[in-house]
Amino acid sequence: MDYLLHHNLNRQFQVKSGQFFFDYGIGVRARFENNPRVGIRIPLGLDFVFSPDIPLDIFGEVVPLLDLIPGTDFTLNAGLGIRYWFK
Repeated sequence: MDYLLHHNLNRQFQVKSGQFFFDYGIGVRARFENNPRVGIRIPLGLDFVFSPDIPLDIFGEVVPLLDLIPGTDFTLNAGLGIRYWFK
């Protein structure tokens, strides 16, 4: 689960329709599989929102992870995806 802040990048990226955003935030990671872990996520990403009428965006992100339980460990994740915006 992440809390994200979005900053509009339309001045840097000129597109005919849609908007680019840089987002960053902080979150919590919990894994309860064979090797349980709890830690902090720091997502950094780029989003493209198609239009205000279409509640979808596509995004790419890089996420540094700092596990705190059962011990400290630093890893890095990355992802691509589609996000639905609830209004």
